[in-house]
Amino acid sequence: MVGQDYGCQKVIAGESDWNLSDKNQPAGDGLFIKNILDTIKKALAGMPGLEDWLNKRYEQLAAARTRDNNI
Repeated sequence: MVGQDYGCQKVIAGESDWNLSDKNQPAGDGLFIKNILDTIKKALAGMPGLEDWLNKRYEQLAAARTRDNNI
């Protein structure tokens, strides 16, 4: 979100050119995103605010799966 402070310096900002699609992945985008979140969790363990941020992202991922019937 624009203007939100995460307690760190932003090095670069911009759009991603990634295009996620479940055409070739039976588990869909959710598995890919979950793996990214899990990697962030391991890499930044102990960082203040990380658990809250991750919990919000995991909840958003679960909501998207429910909405898209990908559970």
